[in-house]
Amino acid sequence: MRISPTFVAPARAGTSIVLRPVEVGDVGRGLLEVLDQLSAAGVAGLSVERGRELIEEMVGRGVERLWVAVRGEEGNEEVIGAATLVVEQKLIHGGRRAGRIEDVVVERRCRRRGIGRMLIERLCRLAAELGCYKVVLCCDPRNTGFYERCGFREHDVGMRLDIADRGASGRTEWTG
Repeated sequence: MRISPTFVAPARAGTSIVLRPVEVGDVGRGLLEVLDQLSAAGVAGLSVERGRELIEEMVGRGVERLWVAVRGEEGNEEVIGAATLVVEQKLIHGGRRAGRIEDVVVERRCRRRGIGRMLIERLCRLAAELGCYKVVLCCDPRNTGFYERCGFREHDVGMRLDIADRGASGRTEWTG
């Protein structure tokens, strides 16, 4: 299935914002700096080269679809937002797919301008194009109002189990 690659949205001051799938070159256009604003964990220790490798892997797998919001002229673009759609093939619901939105972030100085909402709406349309019967996400309770304004509703309870890496042994250990 061919997915429309770009979506252009008007922005303030005569510029436009383009929403598109991530490109390896976005690592050098501010992607890591924007993602670093997502949580306390950020992207600490992730080199530019490793970031590029991970994007190539993600694009190759086709399960995660990382979209970015960029502004500026082609060749001089700046990443100002990002969000990921993870698509899961289900055996229930007639074998349809389910989407999960992850890692929604907008550059601090660009927030409250509708960019996050544009990313969410684009990923929801993409999920529909890919045959998903639902889209879910987990968020900080402080952000529920934003997602409700995007059409989401509270449902179920999100849970988490952190798994610690044991380093060179390659084994993982439950931390609970």
